[in-house]
Amino acid sequence: MDAQRRKLEENRKRLLKELADVNTQLERLDGLFESVPHYQEIEETAHRAAVELSQLIQQQASREVAAEQASTCGCPWCEREVEIEFVKRFVQSADGPVEITEPRGECTACRRSFFPST
Repeated sequence: MDAQRRKLEENRKRLLKELADVNTQLERLDGLFESVPHYQEIEETAHRAAVELSQLIQQQASREVAAEQASTCGCPWCEREVEIEFVKRFVQSADGPVEITEPRGECTACRRSFFPST
């Protein structure tokens, strides 16, 4: 497990470095380096990239959580077995809107929807 973790961490570092390189190239195309920029401008472009990355990670993580859910669940009110569907919706995260995938059950007997958790 340690070898797999080490390999994934190395890959993450490589990809983050590549992202930093691409972001800097985009800044150059946008003219950021035509004169000496204030450091705040550099920081702001880095922060925008970090926010975008955060949103993507949150979206992927919600899909992973949903993928681990069972396809059926007991209704919390009547305990009948209910099919679970996976729906997408937007939530407002600290880094802006993120489309998440979440499980939802709908009990026809109780005429209620619910969001099961593990």
